[in-house]
Amino acid sequence: MKIENLKLFLDVAESGSINKTAEQNFLTHQSLGVILKSLEKELNRTLFVRTNKGVALSAEGNEFLPYAQQAVNAIDSYMALHPIIINDILHLYTTPVLANYIRVLQ
Repeated sequence: MKIENLKLFLDVAESGSINKTAEQNFLTHQSLGVILKSLEKELNRTLFVRTNKGVALSAEGNEFLPYAQQAVNAIDSYMALHPIIINDILHLYTTPVLANYIRVLQ
């Protein structure tokens, strides 16, 4: 299970829209749909109820939501404390709110 897929699950759960989430993450509607279906298959659960107006969490999706949030928060917290250096480039992980205050120096 990829942490990015969990983040996408959380984004769709919050927005109620696969299209909106796909656009915000530079994905196609179809590719995000495939990601969500693969997550549902991996968990053997139906996470969303799909309608012509968007998506809503199913009962199983509501049950899974706090676990996904906890997993994403734990990974984000760890990555914020332990930056990665690749090819002499420091990669920092932070929350979106804090990222607005970080400047890139070149």
